[in-house]
Amino acid sequence: MTSGWRADRVARLAALCGLSAAAACSESGAGAARDSRPARVAEVELEVGAQDGSAEESFSGIAGLAIDGRGRIYVADTRDSEIRVFDREGAFLFRIGRQGGGPGEFEGPCCLRFDGGGRLWVRDGGNARYSVFSVGDSGAEFRFIVRMAHGDANFWAPIYFDDAGRVIDIGHRPEADRFDQMHFHVDSSGVVVDTVRIPAAPAESIGVKAVERTGPGGPYRRFFYPPFGARDLIAHGERGEYAKALSSVYRVAWYDPKGRLLRTIARDGQVGAPIRDDERAEAEERITEDVRRFGLPASDRFTVPERKPPLSGLVFDRSGRLWVLRSTTRGSPRTADVWDRTGRHVFTAEWPADVDLSFNATIDDTLTIAIARDSLDVERVVRLRWR
Repeated sequence: MTSGWRADRVARLAALCGLSAAAACSESGAGAARDSRPARVAEVELEVGAQDGSAEESFSGIAGLAIDGRGRIYVADTRDSEIRVFDREGAFLFRIGRQGGGPGEFEGPCCLRFDGGGRLWVRDGGNARYSVFSVGDSGAEFRFIVRMAHGDANFWAPIYFDDAGRVIDIGHRPEADRFDQMHFHVDSSGVVVDTVRIPAAPAESIGVKAVERTGPGGPYRRFFYPPFGARDLIAHGERGEYAKALSSVYRVAWYDPKGRLLRTIARDGQVGAPIRDDERAEAEERITEDVRRFGLPASDRFTVPERKPPLSGLVFDRSGRLWVLRSTTRGSPRTADVWDRTGRHVFTAEWPADVDLSFNATIDDTLTIAIARDSLDVERVVRLRWR
């Protein structure tokens, strides 16, 4: 039972955080700005993919990554509708699937995940399903499919499983002006046994502007987002946990699989990285083009701020820790604060500027598989080692 002084302290923390006493913000989160933890730095130790490489190494759209217990790397190429498998040294081994709608075929596969039984799951948006394979030494055998529970088939979302081993099918359920995300817990026969709604941030909180237009198909709404403005950030984790934040404020809400608030991690007074001149010029060019193409009034023209929002993304690693990605100036190393499930800040992380950990990365204690893009926007897969 909570003692009187402890209950009062929790209640006061809750009031400060705007939460119920049962879900008060983490004290370590609120005070961690004073807590200097050693940084962990990642270096690239393996690259797979090249603009002028072999057909196997030339990716036309990396949409998913995974690594198995033998260190083999799995890459979903969404435009070629196949999964390519490489050994731990980066040598090509074999392909899984091909374009089509039959068993073991794909139409724009994206995200990959191994389940507790070692089977590979592939989110196949074009066919609105998950395809499941058993992988051997030199190939994979198709096992079964599970149909998606929603119509948001082209949305790229990670694959997770709940405590009962059911796939968590992530998608949107649009209602009026809302576009909330949903966790559909789907059994092997395609039956939805549970749903969790993840409310979207209100449009006014991210400064989005909607313009009514009429096209060949009738009236439609076009949405415009401010350059370097606030964004609705979300990360999905093991068993259905998730975290949400607005990029404009260092304040992250962490939820359990049922959507109950576990804690809030906050750091006051955080500012974003400065915007470089070339970044500013590109943003101004996009604004001018939108105004020209859609005939927007001068009052709807966005202005480019001096700094980016403090946060650039959220992601969970395979240990269930939450990585809060900080904004950085283009060309500078990327950084993140890493928090464990108790709300304790465990370390800061730094990795190369051209490597994106915000989506599709598989992050472990020692190794990470992620996507890197060069100045020509050519994609490759990299394996990072942390030290």
